[in-house]
Amino acid sequence: MLAFELQNFVVENTIDIENNLSMLEGIQYLVVIVDANDEVVSSQAFSSNEKVFSIDCTNFTVGMHQVKILTQGAKPVIIPVLKGGATPTIENIVSTADEDED
Repeated sequence: MLAFELQNFVVENTIDIENNLSMLEGIQYLVVIVDANDEVVSSQAFSSNEKVFSIDCTNFTVGMHQVKILTQGAKPVIIPVLKGGATPTIENIVSTADEDED
């Protein structure tokens, strides 16, 4: 059993992280989300007795992110996650390219 597991690898609105160590008490976790450019997009503290850590990701950009779970005296746990979104169509790509030329 892993200490932490994502309930879904591809997310839209919320990242839910299952805490399989919720029986431990008195431990604080810092969950940091970074985007593909390694810029922090979210940082939130959680208590070890919480069974699920939920993080709102509605304002994240579409693409790969890393969930970093940090606690004092332990190696960070890093979990990749994909923020989903609308699939680009050829019409959207062409219209965006036209706007860039202006």
